[in-house]
Amino acid sequence: MDIKEYLLSIDEINTAIYTIKKNVSMKIQLVAPYKRKEEAGFILVLGGSFFSHINTLDGIYINEFMNAINKGLYPILDKKSFDYVLEDTLRNLKELLPIVSIVDATKRLHTLFDEIRRYMNHTLLKKELKRIEPYTYSILYHRPCKVMVNSDLKNTSIHEMHEVLNSLNHQNILTIIYPKSFTEDSNFSSYLLEKKSFYNTYISSGAMPICGIERLKESGLDEIIIPIFSMDPFIEERLSGNKIKELMSLIKLSLTVGLKVTIETKIREENKDYLSLLKYLYSIGVYSFIIDFDDALKDKDILLKRIHYFSLMYLLDIKLSTYGILKDKEIKRLGIYPYYKEDRVSTYYTKSDFKLYADKEFKYLLGSLSMEKIENIFHSSLAKRLRKESLKRK
Repeated sequence: MDIKEYLLSIDEINTAIYTIKKNVSMKIQLVAPYKRKEEAGFILVLGGSFFSHINTLDGIYINEFMNAINKGLYPILDKKSFDYVLEDTLRNLKELLPIVSIVDATKRLHTLFDEIRRYMNHTLLKKELKRIEPYTYSILYHRPCKVMVNSDLKNTSIHEMHEVLNSLNHQNILTIIYPKSFTEDSNFSSYLLEKKSFYNTYISSGAMPICGIERLKESGLDEIIIPIFSMDPFIEERLSGNKIKELMSLIKLSLTVGLKVTIETKIREENKDYLSLLKYLYSIGVYSFIIDFDDALKDKDILLKRIHYFSLMYLLDIKLSTYGILKDKEIKRLGIYPYYKEDRVSTYYTKSDFKLYADKEFKYLLGSLSMEKIENIFHSSLAKRLRKESLKRK
């Protein structure tokens, strides 16, 4: 078999869970070359948020390594188990692609997975993996990388949302974002078991799900987004209606079972001391943050730069969901991820139809999921115009 035949024979998206020790695991997704062009290379996705271009040979090596992981013979890939999985990978490579150099494959897999382990351990990467924005992925593949499932709380049942999600099975979406309403769904864990090929993110209201966090993690949940505003119990309850003790219990339990925890915050005058919250959450093991700023808040730029300085020191993943605080050039220079540019389609059930929106506020209707594929809607003239406007920050 030559390389072009190999590319035609593999699935477009391969998914594996890479576990280096108990409760330290991450979902890896590998996307095969666009239109199966050998020169196009692969895209490697780590933990649903780190996107990197991989050349064709490296992608083939990683693809076969992921296939060996998925056999499940070694659930924890410590140094010894890694070598066993590597041997299995090399045997498959030698059989499938005799032209591949086993020496080169061994060296590259060690180098690439050293880099992946560094990412998992929140240590500085050595530039073997260069980050690209999910937006770049979406432009290349003509489809969103994420789909957020929403509902009309008055008319939509959990069952109807399940139908929406089932329709995504063959749409080659990488990530599904589940709404807060799933907190009350006792069947959520069994549903996640069918969706392990996706990167599953759950937006929490701050309450403990009926299923329990441990069960959700075992079923296939990868990430939980938790809203928190301040360590001051009075400020937190006034801004979110949540109790700080319950929020911290949810955060600590999620970290204990190995979920990625992302903290979402809107900074106002009342919680302007956000940096102290950031420092405390980092001290207990939280590395991912989505930050919004109230329009009335003064000195937003200064506060953001302080937050950014702290994030650089400790390799935090900061996403900015507010327009207009900094210019695009400055955001790029600081290395802050512009969350408002992220390509994400919202699905919404209404009147026996599944509608797709370009935003979670349902302002921009793209089309009907029951009538067309997401790729077609995403590549429509309206979708193109909205993407161009988002680049211009409109």
